[in-house]
Amino acid sequence: MPELAIPVVVTAPGAKATFQRWIARGDAVGVFSNHDLGHRECGRLVFIPLDAEEQNHLPVGKAHAPDNASWGLGWRYLLDEIVTDISRFQFAEA
Repeated sequence: MPELAIPVVVTAPGAKATFQRWIARGDAVGVFSNHDLGHRECGRLVFIPLDAEEQNHLPVGKAHAPDNASWGLGWRYLLDEIVTDISRFQFAEA
């Protein structure tokens, strides 16, 4: 029986157009999630464009997001998935 992938839900306004732009130029969408069980935002997703080199060298499940003012310390965020097909996402915006 084929495995059914649960869509990645994205609620940020304008995200669909941004992801489409990234994918059109050859980048992928890196889906990082907060794995720090003691952090108030555990489970939060952040999305970062990944160029071809990053797509080939960042290990899923081990690579960390960079530190950033929007999400804080990158070590909390692990790369869960590298997405190159916009249909993998479910966008909540109108």
